[in-house]
Amino acid sequence: MPLAILAGLPWSFLAITTSSIFFGILITPIVHNLSLPPDYPHRKSEHPSISPHIPPSTYHLSSDQIQSFRRDGMVILRNVLPPDIAHNMDIAGHDLVRNATRQCEMTRFTGPLLFHGYHRYCGRAQLVHDYLRDVVYKSPLAYVAAQLIGTADAAGSDDDDEKEKEEQPILRQIADTFMAGERIPKRWHSDYLSFANFASDDSSNAAHCQNGVVLWLPMQDTAEESNGMIFINGSSSHFEQHFGDSSTSMITAADNRSHDDPNDFFSYMKWLGALPKNDYVAPRVALGDAIAFDACTVHSSSGLHREGGGIRRAYQLRFLKDFDLNPQKKKKNRKWYRRLLFPSYAVLPVASPQLWPQTLKAEDDVRRKVGHIIYTRIDWIKRLVRAPVYTLLSCMLALRTRMFGDTGASII
Repeated sequence: MPLAILAGLPWSFLAITTSSIFFGILITPIVHNLSLPPDYPHRKSEHPSISPHIPPSTYHLSSDQIQSFRRDGMVILRNVLPPDIAHNMDIAGHDLVRNATRQCEMTRFTGPLLFHGYHRYCGRAQLVHDYLRDVVYKSPLAYVAAQLIGTADAAGSDDDDEKEKEEQPILRQIADTFMAGERIPKRWHSDYLSFANFASDDSSNAAHCQNGVVLWLPMQDTAEESNGMIFINGSSSHFEQHFGDSSTSMITAADNRSHDDPNDFFSYMKWLGALPKNDYVAPRVALGDAIAFDACTVHSSSGLHREGGGIRRAYQLRFLKDFDLNPQKKKKNRKWYRRLLFPSYAVLPVASPQLWPQTLKAEDDVRRKVGHIIYTRIDWIKRLVRAPVYTLLSCMLALRTRMFGDTGASII
């Protein structure tokens, strides 16, 4: 009888009803996320009281460490965080795992398409948790990034302070991300396209891998067998050799180098697919350590999980020089599929603060005045509507992950 009733209904009505139900299922997580608390008010710490604030320069890199980063695209840093900041970062990690907030859950739908399978993902977590903001402002990580991105002679030099001040780059902390998962899929990728989305130099064939650096901070002992990070040896150099830089190099067929555009998603994916992945590094790190790697280094979670190993938690910071606070102005010059897969949002300066060689008073004043930077429900809805196709794609991937899990089979 019910089938007979359905058979008598107009096809247009059935199509509209089915589409409405499917759409409702897709957006249900967003509706739920918008109802969540906005921040973590129970952990209190003061923003630095003096402006401009100069982050601590207490962790000096050796010339060997800097050369290792230049050569390999990555370097392991032991005990880079002061014990009190590492302890509080660990507390913050537990807070984020236990308590979902609007900021964290909504960034699943406006951030990269990789993270719907994680137990918790939180973009720009330092905006809503004071202890993570302290990692950004009160640790020596900005100084570490400046040494890695700056000139090798200036970085870490103790005998020529004036030269060091002159040559250190101006850096913004363009993003910070908290990630936690029990069974994290293996999915090789680099962060180049994410960095390029906010780089002021958007020329088509410019591959500037070491203008950006990621500092990955474990919140517990982490190794390959427990969802640890793995990195492909030499992948950063391979990236630059493949894509080259037409602004500084004469590229001919005899060079055995590609004319591909590193900012082109399909060229990037073709290169990534062909890259040999058997030779990789699997660091063993602990709370207080950091793994620094550049924008082009190919990496992944190992995809291995030890039974009873619990949830792997990590926090990462990204630093970039020549940062464009309004990437939307370049959007019209990008290919349609790059605009689709990497939508550009104008960024509040206070959300991506200048940190090196010192902070900006105007940005500090905002943080001291308002405390947590909270995006309202209307703010989030505007961001979703501004990139409707991307939002729909993200919702579909979230639904697929809820139904079938995330095997890491593809980048999206």
